[in-house]
Amino acid sequence: MILGNNKDNFKVDVQKQTFCELFADAGDYPLALDVYQRPYVWDDSKVLQLVDDLHEHFTTATDPDMPGEYYMGALLIHQDHQTRKSYIIDGQQRLTTLSILYHMLKEALPANQDLKYTSQISVNNIHRARQNLRDQLQRIEAIESSSQCGSLFDHVSFTIIKVPTEDMAFTFFDTQNNRGVPLNPTDLLKAYHLRAIQIENPEPLQRDCAQRWERLQNGFGSSGQSNDFAPYLFENILWRSRCWAGNGFNPDGNDQAILDEFEKNAITPQAAQSIAIYPSRCNQLAEQLTLQPGDGYELRTKALRWNQNAAELPFAIRQPISKGVGFFLYADKYAQLTHCLLDEQATDETIRDFQKFFCLVYGDISEYLLELFVLASVMYYDKFGTHKLLDFALWLDYGLGAIRLEKFRLARQAPVNYLKKPPRNLLDVIAGAFTPDEILAFLKKDTYSQAVYREANYQTLNPVRMRYCNLIQKYYRKHDQSLIDKAKWIEGALNGH
Repeated sequence: MILGNNKDNFKVDVQKQTFCELFADAGDYPLALDVYQRPYVWDDSKVLQLVDDLHEHFTTATDPDMPGEYYMGALLIHQDHQTRKSYIIDGQQRLTTLSILYHMLKEALPANQDLKYTSQISVNNIHRARQNLRDQLQRIEAIESSSQCGSLFDHVSFTIIKVPTEDMAFTFFDTQNNRGVPLNPTDLLKAYHLRAIQIENPEPLQRDCAQRWERLQNGFGSSGQSNDFAPYLFENILWRSRCWAGNGFNPDGNDQAILDEFEKNAITPQAAQSIAIYPSRCNQLAEQLTLQPGDGYELRTKALRWNQNAAELPFAIRQPISKGVGFFLYADKYAQLTHCLLDEQATDETIRDFQKFFCLVYGDISEYLLELFVLASVMYYDKFGTHKLLDFALWLDYGLGAIRLEKFRLARQAPVNYLKKPPRNLLDVIAGAFTPDEILAFLKKDTYSQAVYREANYQTLNPVRMRYCNLIQKYYRKHDQSLIDKAKWIEGALNGH
C-alpha cells in the first residue's frame, strides 16, 4: 500500500512482513540505528514475557504445521538514500531482542543488518537479555521445532512503515508515541534536538550530544532514581523552575507541557554549533565599579573560570532554549549542577554542610516537600553558587517545615500552595534576586510559618510530624524542645553558637 501523492519523494510504503522478509528485503539498505536512538532497555521481565508469548502461540496452535502469524505491531523505518541505510525509527527494542534470539539459535546475525550499539547501557542489557534467553533455551528450542514449515522467524510478523524523509518519520514517530507507546517525553526531546543539528556533516556533533545525554541518563542519581535521570531532571527541576512562575501557574507538568516548553518554545540558533548566552553568574564581566575622582570609573573585572565541568557553563535556568546543541548543553549543565550539589563527595565545605542537613532532615520527609526543597536549592545554587548556601537551606526549611507541622497528611498541592501564596512566588524571588540577602529576607518575613511554629500543639503530633521534629531537634542539638524558637536556632547555628 502506498500513501501520499505521486511524487516518489513523498511516498510512504506500508506492508506486512515477517522478521526474515524484513531483513531480506533490506538489500542494499541494511537495517541500522541512527545516533539519536535511545539505548536498548528491555529488562528481564520484557524478555521473559516475549518468550512466554512465543511459547504459548507456537506450542498450543491447533495445527502445529500451520501455527499462524505472531504479530508484533508496527515498525517505522526511514530509508536514507544519502547513507544508503534503513534507519529504525521505532521498533529497535523488539528487533534487537529478536536478533539476539536469532543469533542464539542460528549462530549468525540476520543478513542485511548494520545494528551497532555504542551505549554501555545497551551493551549491558544485550548481555543480560542473551543470558535470560539462554536460561530459557529448552522452551525456545521447543518453539523452534514446533513448526515444520520454517523457523519461528518466518511467522513473527510486523506492519512495516517505510518513509523517505526523516521529518516524515518523526511526524509518524511523535504522533504514535504521544498516543500511548510508553516513551518518556525526554526521549522525544532527545530525538527532536539531535535532528535539529543541521550542518553539512552532523554526525560528529550529534554523537557528542548523544554521549552527553547518555551520561546525563546514566550518571546522576540525586533524585533517588535508579535508572534514567532525564525524566526527573526535566519534570521536577527544569520544567518547574521555568513554568512554576507567578501566583497563578498550572502545576501540572504533563508530557505535552514538557514538550511545549523544550521543543515548541525552543529558538533556532544562528549557527548549529553556536548558541546565544545571557546574563548569569558564570557569564559576568565585572563584579565591582569604583568612582575615581577626576578619572571617571574603574571596573574590577571578574576572574573567568573555565573548565570542562558542564556545571560551570554560562547559562541561566530560565533562559531561552536553543534548538540542537544548546538544548544538550543546557541539560548537561543542570544535570552536573544537581549532581555537584546533592550527590558528589564534595570537597567544598559549604556544600558538605548543606548535604549534612539535607541528608539528615530531607532523607526522611514527604516526597512533595523533598521535591520543592531540591528544586529551590538547585535554582539558588545556580544563581549564587555556595555563597550563603547553608543559610538558604535552613531558612527554606523554616517555611517547608511549617507545612509539615501544620498538615496531618500532605497532598501534592501543599507545596504548590506555598509558592502561590502572596506576596510573591519564592522561585520568582530566587530568579530575580541580585543578592542572597534578598531571598533570605523574603524567607524570614514568612508570617504564616512563624504562626505555625508558635501555635502548634507539640504534644499531639502524629508520628510523621513528630519524626520531622525529632530530626530538626537532632540537627540543632535541641533535644526535647519544641520548635517555637526554631528561627533563633537557625540564627545560632549560622553564627556558630
